[in-house]
Amino acid sequence: MAPFYSDGMDLDKSVTELLQERIVSEREADTVYDRYWHGMILILKPLFLLFTLQHIRWIFTGVLVSCMMVLTVLLVRRKQYLTSVLLWLGAVAVQFWMAAMCIEYFPVFLIAVLISITMVLAEEKRKRIISLCIVSGVCVAFFDFLTTETLAFVLPIALVYGIWQSKGKIRSIKEEVWYLMKAGSGWLGAYFFTY
Repeated sequence: MAPFYSDGMDLDKSVTELLQERIVSEREADTVYDRYWHGMILILKPLFLLFTLQHIRWIFTGVLVSCMMVLTVLLVRRKQYLTSVLLWLGAVAVQFWMAAMCIEYFPVFLIAVLISITMVLAEEKRKRIISLCIVSGVCVAFFDFLTTETLAFVLPIALVYGIWQSKGKIRSIKEEVWYLMKAGSGWLGAYFFTY
């Protein structure tokens, strides 16, 4: 809960006017803003000691672009040229840089890219992929559970399946459906239990 002064929910006044009135006239909080848990506060609060919100947005943009570049290099090293191009086309199509400008979207995009990097590095170990799905589910629920959650599961698993397909490592349909069910239920279970 975050109590704040709103002058009886006066929508004609800007937040800045309300804040100034609160400080100058020492008004008491008259409204409570209930917000769900957002683990990003653990990262944001220390950053606010050193940077402004705009600086933090630029830092997040740099981190996200850097991670995308690392993922692209890993995919190219595995001869996933089309996948690399499609990854960037998809990222540009959804304006992924805006995820860093909207703090609530940033963690899921970052988790998706970091888990993708880790899964690409561990693509030889199928059990580790399932473990990474669980880590992804926990992280998404902890850092932000009401935005673009499934991106942190779908993107990494799709990239790994692309690599497996190009290497001829796709198993029978029955085995792959069972594997996807285990990976998906691991992600979903971790997500819900963390929630």
